[in-house]
Parts: sequence; C-alpha cells; structure tokens
Amino acid sequence: MQKSEWAAWTQALFSVVAIAVAIFVPLAQHHREVQRLQQRERQESLDQLEIWAQLLSGGAEKIRIAEESLSSERSSAEWVASFSSELSTIIAAAEKLDVSMLRSYEPLEAAVAGLSGIRAARDHAANVKGTGHRVGWQRELSVTFQGLAGQVRIRAEKLRNLRDKGRRA
Repeated sequence: MQKSEWAAWTQALFSVVAIAVAIFVPLAQHHREVQRLQQRERQESLDQLEIWAQLLSGGAEKIRIAEESLSSERSSAEWVASFSSELSTIIAAAEKLDVSMLRSYEPLEAAVAGLSGIRAARDHAANVKGTGHRVGWQRELSVTFQGLAGQVRIRAEKLRNLRDKGRRA
C-alpha cells in the first residue's frame, strides 16, 4: 500500500473511532445521570418511610402512655381532650407528607392503616370527652387504646422493615 492509501485508511479508522466516541460519551453521561436520579428518588423514598415510621411510632407511644394512664384511672376527661389534641398534631403532620414517595402498595397500606389507627384513637378520645361521667369509661378507652397502639406499632415496624430492605437492595 502506498502512503496515500495508509493515510486514507488511518483517517477512515479514526473517523469511525471519533463517531463512536461522539455517540458513546453522551450515552454514558445520560446513563450516569439516570442512575443518579434513580438513586436520589430511592433515597427520598427511604427517607419518607423513616418519617412515616417515626410518626406512627410516636403516635403508638402516645396511645400506649394514654392506655397506661387510663388503666390507672387517674385521668380525667380534660386529660383525654389534651391527648386528643396531641394526636391531632401527629395526624396533621402526616397529612402534609407526600404519600406518592412511598412508591408501592405495601408501604402505602402500612402508612394509611397506621394513620387510621391514630385517627381512631383520637376519635375515641373525643367521643369520651362528653361522657366522662359514665362509669367505666376509662377502662373501656384503655382496652380500645391497647389494641390501637399495637396496630399502629406493627405498621411502624413494617415501614422500618421496608426501609431496611430498600437500603440493602
């Protein structure tokens, strides 16, 4: 082969390499950007699971404390009203969260069921407020709270398990 043929083949080869690089570099950058965005969304979703788990755990703990106080029969209707207000604060905080970040049915179901348990405890407390003179109201509410605290605690634990599973993935 003559020098001009070598030059032509070399130019052709490097043109093909340049075209390949021009295609590959943007594709690789795009792939890295997509991975970065997916990782950020995954982390945001895990963070949301933790926030929900903390809210539900806080609600379960408030309900548990209320149940213990009610079973000792030291509480009053005013105390129940204050408790109801504390649960309303937890519910309001939960309602501000973006449930779309939970991404699938399982964590969404756990969050909604846990929040429903907290709402039920608040509603039971609000209903008792006007009937505090009735005999046995504290024991009745205590039994209700005992069940609801367990329900909410289970949902919070489920969210934590999902969060941990997501971190390992």
